[in-house]
Amino acid sequence: MTTMEFSWSTVRHGLDLASVTAFLSVLLWPAVVVSFGFFYRKSIGKLLTAVIGRIESGDTFEAGGVRIGRAPKLEDQGRGPIESDLGDAPEYYLVHVARRDSRLDENGNEYRRLSIWIDNDDEDLSDIVSVRYELHPTFKDPIREVTSPAGNFKLKTSAWGQFILRAVVTKRNRSTESIQRYINF
Repeated sequence: MTTMEFSWSTVRHGLDLASVTAFLSVLLWPAVVVSFGFFYRKSIGKLLTAVIGRIESGDTFEAGGVRIGRAPKLEDQGRGPIESDLGDAPEYYLVHVARRDSRLDENGNEYRRLSIWIDNDDEDLSDIVSVRYELHPTFKDPIREVTSPAGNFKLKTSAWGQFILRAVVTKRNRSTESIQRYINF
């Protein structure tokens, strides 16, 4: 019998200090913690309510070297709103979904069916005339143009490897926008 085991045969033959210590350490401390929490539940509840109230009102709370509260305000550095830094952000972006299809596997490559489409935050794509997708050069016909707005100019294809997809969006006013996306699965 190891020192962590306790049996009634130990009681009949006399308790040794190691067995009693093992018994108490395994069973006694959880009972003490639960009892403490039960007897002081109202005080603990009041303490948590006070701490949460201070944090919600913006005050800071510090205990044990940890400070909790409102984040410090950053000084204005004269740059203006953050949006001004995003002036060159693309108006459109690419979205893709990949689904494994073992029926397409060949030459030891695991293929996925890809659906790729264009989107924007306004969900208005009415000013787009076409999207030219530039797939990896290993694709058969790597340059594909979609002129149908159905499914947000969706392109369906299959692939076995990851690559960077480039697309050129042509608008009604004949301007273009180039965007790219890392196709992964």
